[in-house]
Order: sequence, then structure tokens, then C-alpha cells
Amino acid sequence: MKRLVSLLLVAILFLHALPIAPVHAATTGTCGNLTWTYDSGTLTISGYGPMPDFDTTYANTRAPWYNYNTLVDTIIIKNGVTSIGANAFYNYELVPSINIPVSVRSIGEKAFLFCDLLADAPLPPYLSHIGENAFAFCALKEIILPETLTELSAKAFYYCTKATTLHFGSNLKTIGASAFEGCESVRELTLLQGMNVGGSAFKDSGLVKLTIPDRAEGAKDITLGKYAFDDCRHLEEVYIGDSVTTISDYAFRNCTALKKLTIGGRVSTIGKYAFNGDTALAEVKFPNSLTLIDDFAFMYCTGLKKITMGNRPVTTDQHAFDNCNALEGVYISDLSVWCHSDFYMYGGSPLYYARNLYLDGILVEHLVIPEDVTMLNGSTFDNMSCLKTVVLPPNVHKIGWTEFSGCYNLERIVVLDPNCEIANPQSTSQMGTVKKTVLHGWRDSTLQTYAETYGYTFTTHNESITVLSEPTCTESGERLHHCSVCKHSYTESVAALGHDYTSSSTEPTCTQGSVTTHVCNRCEDTYSTVGKPLDHKYQSEITEPTCTTEGFTTYTCIDCGHSYVDKVMEAFGHPYTAKTTPPTCTEGGFTEYTCSVCGDSYIDDYTEAKGHKYRTKVTQPSCTEGGFTEYTCSVCGDSYIDDHTDPKGHDYIANVIEPTCINGGYTEYTCTVCSDFYFADHTDPKGHDYIANVIEPTCINGGYTEYTCTVCGDFYIADHTNPKGHDYITNVIKPTCIDGGYTEYTCTVCGDSYVSDHTEPSAHNYLPHITKPTCTTDGRIDHICSFCGDCYSEILPAHCPSAHLADVSLSVWYHNAVDYALENGLMKGMSETTFEPDTAMNRAMLVTVLWRYCGEPAEGENSFVDVVSGQWYTNAVAWAAHNGIVGGVGNGRFAPNGNITREQLATILFRYCNANGIDTTARAPLSSFPDGRKVSSYAEDAISWAVSVGLLAGTKIGNQTYLDPQGNATRAQVATILMRFIENMMK
Repeated sequence: MKRLVSLLLVAILFLHALPIAPVHAATTGTCGNLTWTYDSGTLTISGYGPMPDFDTTYANTRAPWYNYNTLVDTIIIKNGVTSIGANAFYNYELVPSINIPVSVRSIGEKAFLFCDLLADAPLPPYLSHIGENAFAFCALKEIILPETLTELSAKAFYYCTKATTLHFGSNLKTIGASAFEGCESVRELTLLQGMNVGGSAFKDSGLVKLTIPDRAEGAKDITLGKYAFDDCRHLEEVYIGDSVTTISDYAFRNCTALKKLTIGGRVSTIGKYAFNGDTALAEVKFPNSLTLIDDFAFMYCTGLKKITMGNRPVTTDQHAFDNCNALEGVYISDLSVWCHSDFYMYGGSPLYYARNLYLDGILVEHLVIPEDVTMLNGSTFDNMSCLKTVVLPPNVHKIGWTEFSGCYNLERIVVLDPNCEIANPQSTSQMGTVKKTVLHGWRDSTLQTYAETYGYTFTTHNESITVLSEPTCTESGERLHHCSVCKHSYTESVAALGHDYTSSSTEPTCTQGSVTTHVCNRCEDTYSTVGKPLDHKYQSEITEPTCTTEGFTTYTCIDCGHSYVDKVMEAFGHPYTAKTTPPTCTEGGFTEYTCSVCGDSYIDDYTEAKGHKYRTKVTQPSCTEGGFTEYTCSVCGDSYIDDHTDPKGHDYIANVIEPTCINGGYTEYTCTVCSDFYFADHTDPKGHDYIANVIEPTCINGGYTEYTCTVCGDFYIADHTNPKGHDYITNVIKPTCIDGGYTEYTCTVCGDSYVSDHTEPSAHNYLPHITKPTCTTDGRIDHICSFCGDCYSEILPAHCPSAHLADVSLSVWYHNAVDYALENGLMKGMSETTFEPDTAMNRAMLVTVLWRYCGEPAEGENSFVDVVSGQWYTNAVAWAAHNGIVGGVGNGRFAPNGNITREQLATILFRYCNANGIDTTARAPLSSFPDGRKVSSYAEDAISWAVSVGLLAGTKIGNQTYLDPQGNATRAQVATILMRFIENMMK
């Protein structure tokens, strides 16, 4: 009782010491080795080790800080935390930024899902895993993946619509499905070598330019999952390098702004719907590696005008080019390759909509099928309206049923194989048109039959037939068909006639067959055949066997009487059955045998009686019962009892149990024979004799008194006091550029200490101080840390782009302008050592300079009669005319070698600005120039604008400044004006 009272007192004191908390979610706690704290909108997580994964489905599986998601606007994760668990910060919609420490190696799935305001979350440098939906629907502005990341999970940055910067670490190999789907602010992307891009990875993104690089030596191919760039409606330019072999299904579907597409030289397959609905795409050039264009691949590319095929046969599936209504031409370089291609009917062939086929750039109107082609599959020339005549040589043995359907201008088809298989048409326009197209072939040919069946006009060769050999019974004959007009001929094989036999036969018997003799009526060839005999028609008679006699069967032919005996069956013998009577302990045994057929029987196999076989079971006497022996026969069960003995009686011994502090004493009496026992001689307990030992409290442990019994060692604890608690002092170590900071805490009572509040090194803040190089002196860049003064420098070598040109010295007024033009690739020297600054600039030179500045775009087609294809300036002139920068000099001429005048130069730059949306509204009066009225009317606005913005300053002649509008612009003047133009107008 005394001990129970002590325990109750201890419990009361313990409960009294507990703090009384308000009834709401905790503001601090632990999860694993980590500690979390919430205070006034700030959630802080610290410690060392991983963060557990959480599940938002149930209250007991959520993060312990889950209920603060509508209050927290700041999340602090201390260095030492190695992972961010799944669903850790799910739907924390008020947090604008977070600093993820360098210690974090893994971010779990949905870790920051629906953090709607999260715009800044730099990823740590050693991160190796980002889980599915980790940052989905966040407001991140930039996504920079670290070098340590090799695989990105599905939907990791799903619909991060604010991200404008996307950078991959060089070791990233796999992008999961929908990883960047809906990232509508990303504009440009270059994939990495060997990268696997998952399905819908960039679907519905804002990409404008995509580069899939050529394969580097030793690198793996780049693979694209289905829907990889589906619905990228801002995508204008796609470069697919030779690192790709298959363009996957739906890869670029509905990229409605796509204008420029380059397909690399190892692509063999274009998948289903790959470019379906790309309405801005005007031209496609297929590589030589292409072999398959799958279902609906270019369907609804309504702006597609030109297709250039490779030099390998291609298979297309249904509707590959369906509804490409703007197609104007298909360009090929090998007619045999085109004929060996397998196009699906109607929209499966680009020619169905283009109608015009160009071979080596020349429109095909008169077609001769190559000699290596044996059949046309049915859609090769379907709907080719430019076609006028077709010649199918003897090697073409089959024509598909829509081969020349829709060729409405087709005037004549010549088929030189008389047995050519022509598929039955679905309409009468299969071979051109009935009223217009003439079918020309051999008399009695399949083509003539076809023409007569479907109402075509048929003309034949001027045919003569020469018998080369007559057919016989066994050998075929030959006839030569020859046209005396076109000189075509073919040899007709006449089938062998075969034998014409007459037969006679003899009658068969039971043992001999009939003999038939065959004699040919034409060549008297003879042979005989022997039929089968009729065989005997036997009837059978059976004699059954008995127990002692044999049985047999007799067979007799009903036609010739022949007979024989067969199937002898032995006598049965007696089939005895045995019935055994076994011996007993008192009677003998025997066996009785009986025939089951005739009933014959006898008795045998007598045995003697066995006698009893008794077993004994001895029961020993006990303390209270007598003993005896039981005898039992193991055969028949007979038994009896004998050999009785008397009981032994008990033999007790005594065991005395002494009393203890809590238990009384007694004596236990036990029988040594049967273990029977009883208790007697009871005494009372002695009681405890306790002594007390007082334990004083320390900083971390409470005090108490321990009571121990001197008799039995029993003990209990009471009189508890609270711990004193540490008395810490702090020492703050600030971070430097290279070392992190921390706070050291030390207890003044017990000396206990620990380090906490770690901060990252501040890192150097280098600011560049630039001294630019000149043509004669080096420059330098001094990088100076604004925090600690650390400095390192880079030398910028002296550089003069015109140093090799003898006629551009450092002292001339145009020296800097020539350097600028050379360094930026705008102009080149006229030779290796001269620039010829005073030489007049011609029109072709100026247009080419502007074209180079724009990146040498491939736009427009040459329409000037004096601009020859393949010249160094041809593409530049086509581009300038296409964009309205130049318009020629009249009569379809451009005058490429004509000198450019100053007013023409101003006009070209003026039009260039207008074509590129650059403001040209500024004007300056020309009246201040003596020759201002000499400016041509077409150039007045351009000259006024050029003077206003400082491009033209006039030419000094005496004390007057002249515009000299019709004067030739020299190369030095053009270089100077271009430098002013680009530096002042293009910034």
C-alpha cells in the first residue's frame, strides 16, 4: 500500500510539470531526424537527413505542417536536409520563392504541386531526382537543371506557364512524359545528344524554335515519344538532325505556325499524324533515308506547296497527304525510285493534290516508265493532270486500278506487254478519260479487251505475225509479233497441244486386274495401265472353342469357291475360381476350386489350426492401488487376468519455506513415490526495511529520491524535482566569400555546446572593369570582388580586322567603318591585300551585304532575267525582291553589276527598315543642300529620312555640302553608312 501511494504521488508531480497547450495544430514537431517550426507565416525545417514522403489523401498521412498551407508565405529549409518528401508543400499557394539548400539530393513527387505563386526556386547543384508533378502548376520564371540530373520524371514542370528560361544539364538523358507540357513562355530549345524525350514532353508549349542536333561521334540516337511537341502553336522553325531515325506519332501535330522544317539524313520513318494540321508549312524536303510516311502524317497541311522526295522508295499509309489542297508540285530526282514507291490510294500520295510532277526540275508531261519497273501499284501517277502521254515498256506486267485516274489531260497510253494485268476500275476514268485518252497496244491484248469493255478508243500497232515454230503434243510453239511503224515486237508462246489418247481395256478377275492400252491419235504415243484385281468375296463360318476342344473360322469365296481355315482358337481350359478358408486358433484351413464354365470343382491346400498367441500387460502396484498381469491373444482376442499384488502406501518428505519481507512461511510435504503433496505449518511475512538515497537535479535531468530495502533489495523512486535547464551563451561567426557562417551555443553551467544556424558562403561578387583593345594596344577585363577585393584579369588582344589590307591605313576616315564591316561579315576585301575603298559599290554587292546581315535566309524565287541562277548574289537578290527591298530597274531586269547611287543606297535601307518594322517616320528638309532638288522623286522620303537619322551627312566640295544623290556610293562610304545604320537603327 505504501508503494502504491508513492507511485500515485510521482504521477501527480509529472502531470503537474507538463505545459498546458492550446487546443489547435502544433507549431513545432519532428519528422524523422528533422525538426519543423511554424511562426508568423514562416515554416522552418532543419536537421540532418532525409524528409519522409507524405500523402494528402488522409489526415494521418499528410505532412505535419499541412494545415498551415494557407498561412505560410515563407519556407526556410536549412542545409543538412537531404531530400524533400512527396507532397511536402502541396498547394502552398502564398509562397513566392524558396531557397533549396545544396544538401538536397532528391525532390519527391508533387512536392510543390499547385504552389501558384512560386516564381523562384533555384535547383541545388547536386540534385539527382525530381519526382512526378514536383513543380506542376508553379509560376517558375526559369528552370535550370543541374549537371547531376540524368532523368526527369513525368510532369515534373507540368504547366509552368511563366518559365521563360529552360536549361538542361549536360548529363540529362531522359525527359519524362509531359515533363514540360504547357510551358507556354519557353521560346527556344536545343535537345542534348542521346536524349530520350517522353510522350507529350513539350506539348502545348510556347516554343518558337527547336533544334535537334546532328549525332556526335559515339553518341546514341535521340528518340521522341508520341505527342512530344503536339499543339506547339507558336513553333516556327524545327531542325531535326541526323541523330533521329524516327519521327514519332503526333510529334508535331497542330504546330500551326511551323514555317521552316529541316529533316535530317537518317530519318527513316515519319509516324502517324506527325505533322498533321501544320497549316503554315509551305515546303518539305524528305531525306534519302526516308522509307515510311505513316497514316495522316501531313493531313490538313493546307499551306504546303512544294514537296521534294529523296532517292529511296517510300511507303505511305492512308491519308498521309489528305487535304493538302495548296500543293503545287512534287520534285523527284529518280523516276525509278518514284515508281517503286508504294502510295496509299487518294490522299496517300502527295501527287494526288499537287497534280504536277517535276523530274530534275522539269515538269513531266511525257512519261516513259523505266525498264526496272515491273508493276505500278495503283496510285503512283493518280491525279497527275500535267501528264499528256505514257509509254509502259514490256517489263511492266501489272497496272493498279487507280494508276492514271484523274489524269484529265492524258492523251495517249501505250502498253507494250500484250498480257499486262489491268485491275478492274471503280470508275471509267481509271486510264485518263474515256473520251480523250487513246489506248494503244497489240491486237487481241488485255489492253484492247479493257478498252472495248470500258469504251476507250483503242489503236493497234501495224502488226505482222511470223510463226517461228508450231506447237506439238509435248513442245510449245512461238509466234513473233512485230510493228512496222514503231519497230516494237514481242514473242508469243503458243502452248503445247497435249496428247489426244484413245483407250481400250480387258475385264478383271479375282486374282488379275484389267489392262488398259492408251494410243495418241496424233503422234501414236502408247502406254498401258493395269487396274486392281476384283479380290475374293469371302463368307465366314465360325466354330466356337470349349473348355477341352479348339475353335476356328472357315472362309469360302462366293465367286470362285476358294476356301481356307484361319483364326484357330485354343480350348479354353477350366477357368477355376478359388475360395480360401483360412485356419483359426482352433480350426484348420483349406481352398475350394470351381470351373466358372462347366462347374467342375475340387478342394486342396489344407493348413493346420494356429493355436493362441497371448501377449502380457503388467500393471505395477501404486501407493493406493494393487498390481496385476493381463494376458490377451493377438489372433482372436481371447484374454484373462492373473498375478495380483498389494498397494505400496505413501512415503512423504518435508520442505520448510522461510517467511520474507512480503510473503509468509510454510512447510510443503511431498510423496517420493507418486508426488502427492500438501501444505501445513504457516507463519507471517517479516515486512520491508527501506533506506533513502537523494539524487540532485542537473541541467538536463530532474532530481529524485531512491528508496531500497536492506533485507530483500526491493526499491522505488519518489520525490521528483525538475531539471535546472541549460544557460547558453551565443557566439555568432559571420560567413565570408569562401566559408559559411554559424552560431556556437555554450552552457555556462555544465559546458555543453552545439553549433547551429548555418549559413551559406556569400560567394564572390565579381564586377568587370573593361579596358577595350585597339588596333595597336591590348585591352583587359579586371574582375574585382565587391566584398573581399579578390581580383583576376583577362587580356583582350589588340585586333585590327583590316591589318592585312594595304589600302586601309589607321589614319583614314573610314578605317573604323571598314573594320566594322569586315568583323561582322558584311563586306570582304576585293583581294587578299586590298579593300578598294574608292571603288563604286554595285547593286549586287549591296543586296548581298544586307542578306548576309540577316543570316542568309532562303526566301523568295529569282524573277529577274539578268540574274543568273547559281551566282554568288542570286539568293540575296531573290530574298531582297521577296521582301520588297528592291524592285529592279524595269523590263524584268535588276542590273546586278550597275553601280549603286547614294539615293539608291538610301532607298534600299529605307525599304529594309519598312520590311522589318523599324520606324522611318523621321524627316529632315533637303533645302539646306544646294542639290537637294536633284533627288529623284522615288527617293525623296528615303533621302530625307537618311539625313534625319544621320546616315547621310553630305559631301564637302569647297565650302558647300552636297547630297550628290546620283553620285556613285563608294565601298568606303557604304561601309560607313552601314556601320551607322546598324549601330543606330538596329539596336
